[in-house]
Amino acid sequence: SEAFLGLDNLAFLDLNYNKLFEIKRVIFKDLKNLEHLYIQNTNVKFIEVNLITEIKKIKYFYLSNNKLQLINNFNIKDIVNLDLNQISQLSYNSFLNFKLLKRLDLSNNCIFNLHPKTFSSNNMLETLLLSYNVIRSVNKDIFSNMIKLS
Repeated sequence: SEAFLGLDNLAFLDLNYNKLFEIKRVIFKDLKNLEHLYIQNTNVKFIEVNLITEIKKIKYFYLSNNKLQLINNFNIKDIVNLDLNQISQLSYNSFLNFKLLKRLDLSNNCIFNLHPKTFSSNNMLETLLLSYNVIRSVNKDIFSNMIKLS
């Protein structure tokens, strides 16, 4: 839990291709200036709720190709990549704290259900990738507040 102690100015952290299975919030508590976090291809199954709340400057969060099944509340400003995981459902609060998010990649998961309010707080979203899932139906109003979506 003190691996990054004293690295207050660290802006870029790449933990790709490691053997991480869970990620706890305490690990990142001292990384106040972190902007880019890469945790790809690591077999992560669990991420602690509100993992990123202490990292105020985080903009890019890459969690591709892991074994995640659930989305917890993160607070990311620009880009989140969650592709190539095992996410099956998105609840109404999956992205509640993603208010400033511009790009979200959920492709290549197992998503079959999108709650009608899944993206209700994401009106800044410009790009949303949902390809290669098993979505059964989409509510007609699910993207109605996403005025920047292209």
